[in-house]
Amino acid sequence: MPSGEVRIELLIEDLDFLDVLYKSLLPELKEFHTKRGRMDISREHNKLVILIEGIDLSILRALVNSALRLIGATLETLYCLFR
Repeated sequence: MPSGEVRIELLIEDLDFLDVLYKSLLPELKEFHTKRGRMDISREHNKLVILIEGIDLSILRALVNSALRLIGATLETLYCLFR
């Protein structure tokens, strides 16, 4: 299916924070599939990795924007909670 692919890697040194962020994003991003694209999230050591694939540029851009907005909102909330 993939015509285009984007890989987002977030390097996070605090492994406890990484674990909380991963578990927060997991329900929304784990194995998200549509007819035109998909997203998946995983952990690799001290990195959070989001893989986005799409059959055309418009769906790829939409999924990247959605993922980045979700990551931003989640980070903002977690920073407020952990201050």
